Amino acid sequence: MRNELDLKMLYFFRALYLSGNVSQASDQLALSQPSGSLLLKRLREEFNDMLFVRAGQKMAPTPAAQQIFATVSAILDLVDNQLDTSLPFDPVTSQRRFTLAMADISQMTLIPRLLALCKQQGAHQIQFAIREIDDGLYAQLESGEINLAIGYLTDLPDSFYQQRLFDEHYVCLSSAVHPRIQQAPDLSAWRRERHVMVRGDGSGHADTERYLMRHGIEPQIAMIVPNFLGVGGIVASSELLATVPGQVAAWFSASSACIAWPLPVPFPSFTIRQVWHQRYHHDPGLIWLRQQLSRLSQAG
Repeated sequence: MRNELDLKMLYFFRALYLSGNVSQASDQLALSQPSGSLLLKRLREEFNDMLFVRAGQKMAPTPAAQQIFATVSAILDLVDNQLDTSLPFDPVTSQRRFTLAMADISQMTLIPRLLALCKQQGAHQIQFAIREIDDGLYAQLESGEINLAIGYLTDLPDSFYQQRLFDEHYVCLSSAVHPRIQQAPDLSAWRRERHVMVRGDGSGHADTERYLMRHGIEPQIAMIVPNFLGVGGIVASSELLATVPGQVAAWFSASSACIAWPLPVPFPSFTIRQVWHQRYHHDPGLIWLRQQLSRLSQAG
């Protein structure tokens, strides 16, 4: 190994290899973009190779970088595992920033409770960065760009750990002053009404509409929204119905003029999990965080 290489350079090499973006790699290591560019310059000098060249919107690795990557990853995995198990994590003194990916449901219902728990434990300096779940989730978890994902996540790759937090079910949400829905609707009444449908939140909730159609039930869709955040206000101020998870319905019922009813069609329950990559399984900070989330789920 070259004499001038240091761990920061290797971490930057790995982050850039996985992200293909100097800015993203710099952000992952809490560096400014100029600092990241300087590290790339030093890496190129040390290996006497460009290592990464622009290809469209990405920085693509050269053949030399592809050969180096396995060795660098092995070195950093060894360093991570050794240091993570030997250095304690103290939430009271830690200033660590955790990056979490989650759907809007968890942002509404889980994050306020997590912040309250941190305050209770005196973890005042810990920071949280929240991101939406998207198609790049598993690559982001592997690279460390995202530390932990929470949601209705399916088809996990073999290199990931998961832990069940709680089971959920869907309910029907209506306005508290809906002129026709004053009790749990039967299937005929539910079909006659128009609906607001959630699509595109990056998790398994997209299966809801497909499940209904597989069973020959096609609701009259009046509006499509990208997430659950605005559903409560839409339902409370209109005659539209919505099919939402129970926790979302409880949150809307408490904060908006909405009522939750049992669905008139049998709907399978689903499991909310926390998911992380095996590379970070022994990270003391993430172990602490996973324990807090599990504690919150057990407390209801």
